[in-house]
Amino acid sequence: VHELNVDDERLDAALLDATETLSAVLGIAHPTTRELREKWAYRLAETRREEQAIAQYEAISRAMSGKSDETSIDVYVTAEHAIAVLERRLGRVEPSLARLQRAADMDTTPEMALILQQSIAMALTDLERGGEAIAIMQDLAADGPPSLRNDLAVAYIRDNRYREALTVLEDVREEAVAAGGPTGLRVLGNIALASCELGQHETALTRWAELLEAQRTQLAADDGDVLRTRHNLAREYHHLRDYSRSIAA
Repeated sequence: VHELNVDDERLDAALLDATETLSAVLGIAHPTTRELREKWAYRLAETRREEQAIAQYEAISRAMSGKSDETSIDVYVTAEHAIAVLERRLGRVEPSLARLQRAADMDTTPEMALILQQSIAMALTDLERGGEAIAIMQDLAADGPPSLRNDLAVAYIRDNRYREALTVLEDVREEAVAAGGPTGLRVLGNIALASCELGQHETALTRWAELLEAQRTQLAADDGDVLRTRHNLAREYHHLRDYSRSIAA
């Protein structure tokens, strides 16, 4: 695992072989086996092999199910959350939501409880249950970090409540951008999106340009997020009837 580069095709075979071998020798529930299976499941998920990743997380979940000690419960809930995230990615939102709600009933850590509620809210937005999602995120985001307040804004946006989203985002923009990282990028993108939907195209254009500059310091030039931002810049030029720049972009 440590010698092979993540782009090395041999890593898949190495992880699979090590996981199966340790499962046979130590058992699926053994911490060493479990941690390696989690690495393998994460790699599968990151390389868009969701169904295979789900199968690995389900093996962990089954091994931990029914155990009452704190560590086993935490491992079980973490695996169930990972499965739910992948189910949602595959468009199976209702099963994902049901799984998250069952996991939220478990006696887990405050940190995981927050993550579960956040995921529940985002799943609700997919099902057009915006009011429920917003109520959850308002509780979580009160005096919370920029990432939670950004997710509250996302819930507003998906419920077509763009002014409320913009109020939240503008309040957190300076802090999020100063901190950098993915949250700062998401906040800038959501401000641009909400501004566009409100017909504030000059503001949206400025924000898309600001986002693109920030992305270029953190992401590769051909990254999908960079390309989407360039597309959105072109769209704003079109909204502003600057057709030559829109075509060029």
